[in-house]
This record gives sequence, structure tokens and C-alpha cells, in this order.
Amino acid sequence: MKKENKKVKIYIATHKAFTPPNIPEYVPIQVGKARTELDFGYLTDYTGDNISIKNNNYCELTALYWIWKNDKESDIVGLCHYRRYFIKSHIQNIKNLIKQNKVIKLLKNNEVILPKKKLWAGNVENCYIKCAGKNEDERRRAIDLQVLRDVFNKKDKTYLPALEEILASKYATYANMIIARKNVINEYCEWLFSILFAMEEEMIKRKIYFENSRVFGFISEILLGVWIRRNKLKVKYCSILNTEFKTPSLLIKKVKHFWNNHIKKRG
Repeated sequence: MKKENKKVKIYIATHKAFTPPNIPEYVPIQVGKARTELDFGYLTDYTGDNISIKNNNYCELTALYWIWKNDKESDIVGLCHYRRYFIKSHIQNIKNLIKQNKVIKLLKNNEVILPKKKLWAGNVENCYIKCAGKNEDERRRAIDLQVLRDVFNKKDKTYLPALEEILASKYATYANMIIARKNVINEYCEWLFSILFAMEEEMIKRKIYFENSRVFGFISEILLGVWIRRNKLKVKYCSILNTEFKTPSLLIKKVKHFWNNHIKKRG
């Protein structure tokens, strides 16, 4: 079978040293480099056109922004994490990562590759509000969503129905992981960052504190679904390998934390 001559690059966002997969198309990118002197020897998000300094609020999106603005050569690009990868089947094994030929094949009949949807607690809006981090509270998170709605009201009301549908849904994708043709990523990023920057500006105007919050990284998980739904893109949902879940103690710890903070409290 003749191989298609397409350049595929899947970036692995990381904030710490790790052992990357020994696969040519997988490229580690250190995020938040503008905020640290640590250097792991990887490509960083602090070169070219970048928003590396915003990493504490934008998480892996500083890598996505860098890909959008600085990768001018790849035909297909993707973003995953140092501990989360797209895999060919449900088998949780690092040898099961999707590679270039599989990516090209999947994108023949689909526009985007995303993680399989997961069940959120109650619905997406409820989960966003209830799953506040240590530097946040539920009231602040509800304000985030109100600011987001206000931004759509000002910028483009045609996205509001899709936003409300995603927020009311019990299932949604997560982790800001995506693979698509570069032109599709460009279109998505143009839209995504225009919304996030407008939201950031609005929060500053309203004096809403977010310095230690990962607000825009979390909001973008919602926005990816909104963009997909509004533009009716054809999606291939793939299983995700989480390399940290092979440690039973860590999984037990995560389950206990979720139980104590989100289930037990209701009882």
C-alpha cells in the first residue's frame, strides 16, 4: 500500500521531565517555560509567537497556541499530554499509541480526532462548578460560566445554543486533546483564543481574581465541544491511555478524593 506523503506531528505537553514515546511524530513541548528556569531539553512554548507566561491559567493551551502560531510545516498536528495519549483500542499499553499512518487513515473520513466522551457528575455545567480546585470556589466557578455566556452574547450569539447543549449534557470530551489537519486546528485556535482572550479581558474589567486558577484551560474543555457541535464537524473518538493509572495507589487516591469531595457531601 502506498503511503501518503503527509507530515504528522503530535505534540506532548509537559511541565516536567519524562520518557517520551520512541516514535518520530511524537514531539515533547515544555509548557510554561516563561515561568521557570527549569529546562528539560525539549522544544518549549517560549519561542516565536507565544503565550507561555499565561500557562498557570491556560495550562496545555500554551502549547496549542504555540502549535497554531509556529508550526508552519506540518499537514496534521495534534496535542496530547505526558501522561495521556490517544490509542488504537481500549488496551491500556504504551505500544498501542496511534501512529502517523493510523492518524492519516482516520482523518480520511473524519475532520477531528478527540478523546472518547466521559460521564460527568450530573452534567457538564454542574461538574465544572462542583469540581473547584484548591484556589477556587463554587461561586467563582459559576461566575466563570456567566462571563463566558456574556462573551458569546457580545461576540457571536449563534454559538449560545451549542454552549447550553454542551453544558446540559452528561457526556463530554476532556483534556484539550485533539488531532486534526493543520488548517482545521488553525480555524479552531482562531476562534478559541478570541473567546478566551475576550473572557480574560472581561474578568479583569470586573475584577474577578483568577491569578492562581486554571480557568481558561478548564473552560476550553467545554469550548472544544461547543465548536465541534456548532460547526457540525465529523469526529472520530479514540480511547485514551493514562500512564499514571497503572499505579493502583494513585487511582485509589483519586477515587477517594472524588468520593469525599463530590459524593459523600451530598449524602
